[in-house]
Amino acid sequence: MEQSIPAKKIFSVKPLLILGGVFLFVSVASISLLYWVFIQYCNRPLNYKASSSLVFTINPGDSSKVVAQNLYNQGIIPHPLVFMLYLKANPILNIQAGRYQLVEGLSVGSLAALFKKGLFEESIVFIEGQRLEEYALVYARWKCGSSQISCLGYFFDEFVQTAAGLEGYLFPDTYRVSYDNNAKQIINRMLDNFNQKTSDLVFTEDPPKEQVVIFASLVERETRLPEDRSVVAGILLKRWRLNMPLEVDATVQYALASLECADNLYDCSWWPEPENGLKLESPYNTRLYLGLPPGPISNPGLLSLEAVVGAKTSPYLFYFSDSDGTIHYAVTLDEHISNIRKFSN
Repeated sequence: MEQSIPAKKIFSVKPLLILGGVFLFVSVASISLLYWVFIQYCNRPLNYKASSSLVFTINPGDSSKVVAQNLYNQGIIPHPLVFMLYLKANPILNIQAGRYQLVEGLSVGSLAALFKKGLFEESIVFIEGQRLEEYALVYARWKCGSSQISCLGYFFDEFVQTAAGLEGYLFPDTYRVSYDNNAKQIINRMLDNFNQKTSDLVFTEDPPKEQVVIFASLVERETRLPEDRSVVAGILLKRWRLNMPLEVDATVQYALASLECADNLYDCSWWPEPENGLKLESPYNTRLYLGLPPGPISNPGLLSLEAVVGAKTSPYLFYFSDSDGTIHYAVTLDEHISNIRKFSN
């Protein structure tokens, strides 16, 4: 009797292909839907309050993780992961270091797009009559915002080292700058501004330009009212030519602060009361030494420079500034002593 051989079972691959296709379609559709939902969520306005003071800083070298965490810490985004995932989904959006003014109504997507564009300009103000170190603090605090002392130290040193020897020529003004501007770029603009603003001044050899700047730095610190500048400038020039000591208290303050603030750069009075430094051994101390100090003691504005160039001739040899900034002039030493006694508080 012949034994029958069972037929081989034939499996069709067609149902498997169909099943696989359905699974792939569902997976792609689900991922696409989730992506669409996520993008829609990221394009919704964020719920944070903004004002003109809401500035977000991305420092050079900050990773996207650091940026996301900082956004969350400032209450701008609901969770760091949201921003991180958005950047992963949009790898072409490379964020740029900078300072960004945030307004209300921004979304995660618009934040990322804003950070890709880069920087916005803002104003930085350097005031007449301040010294180089005070300008360095203005620069460092602008760079660092509310960051720690180590940040201040880095940018303070950058400015001071770059501006070494330029005291008096850093023209005080309001400058429009971007966060990526470094100390050298800003200082060069200040020097260019000085040259431009003083281009109409006629400097002579008596005194030469370098000494005019020193005199102007003294006048800037010694006067408050515009009408006093040219008179005080005339008195200082007259005393200098007569080989009399200038006895400018602001030079004592400059020398004293250079010592007292050396260990406390960020929270120091750069113009201390001069009484403690009247006998200070320093070439800047015009109470002790004849002639001009070795260099400017501040960065003067145009009015003080003009006052020295156009110094007013007067009979006075002395002046005393009271606590209100009113200056009392005297021809003789006795009159000067009388003014001090009469107008000192």
